[in-house]
Amino acid sequence: RYYGGVDTTPLFVLLAGGYARRTADLSTIEELWPALLAAMQWIEGEGDSNKDGFLDYARGAETGLKNQGWKDSQTSVFHADGSFPNGPIALVEVQGYVYAARLAMAELAERRGDQKAAKLWRQKAETLRAAVEACFWMEDIGFYGLALDGHGELCRVRTSNAGQLLWSGLPSPERANRVIRMLASPAFNSGWGIRTLATGEPHYNPMSYHNGSVWPHDTALCISGMARYGERSEVVRILSQMHEAAVHFGFRLPELFCGF
Repeated sequence: RYYGGVDTTPLFVLLAGGYARRTADLSTIEELWPALLAAMQWIEGEGDSNKDGFLDYARGAETGLKNQGWKDSQTSVFHADGSFPNGPIALVEVQGYVYAARLAMAELAERRGDQKAAKLWRQKAETLRAAVEACFWMEDIGFYGLALDGHGELCRVRTSNAGQLLWSGLPSPERANRVIRMLASPAFNSGWGIRTLATGEPHYNPMSYHNGSVWPHDTALCISGMARYGERSEVVRILSQMHEAAVHFGFRLPELFCGF
């Protein structure tokens, strides 16, 4: 067994909420309820190792993965000067997953007839939303930073992680619009999808694993987030570009691909 995915736990809760919303199968939710409560307890307990209110990760042994978000390569998290941070690391999109998980718990609690619990989960979601807006937003750039390091310092680099934050619905509409404009710009839009890292950032390389290549699932979450905030033209444009790329792969898009 290897527990190397910090985002798996909130996504499990988020999925349960989506499943109940789609199917109204509350018997399955009742069966899962102890596990869902345990998941949220872990997020707010062991998952927040430095007790700053954010879900984080740190390597438990030298044999483990240094980075434990979906971008799990050695060089995927760094500061604006190119240096690599010490843990624990709190990724921006992971906080969005936790925000959405708390809202899912509120919705599930309401379905179970527990209005008091539902109100508490919504309060916790709002507390996290405000903290992310305060700690991750880069006003001078008009974008969200990648992560907070173990010293509380923000990794001030432009990555597609901020696009996934849109998917969770956490950002304010005004800030979301600025993120959308950046994602749609040539700094991110390769013509075949959204790059994992903006051009001009340290470690940028269009042939890298997580620092400039295009991941179809990542682009899909980003444009889903853009659509959530009412964007239409750029969503259609990027989807069309992804379709054109898919033609060259026989409509079986790979995990990632590169383009210049």
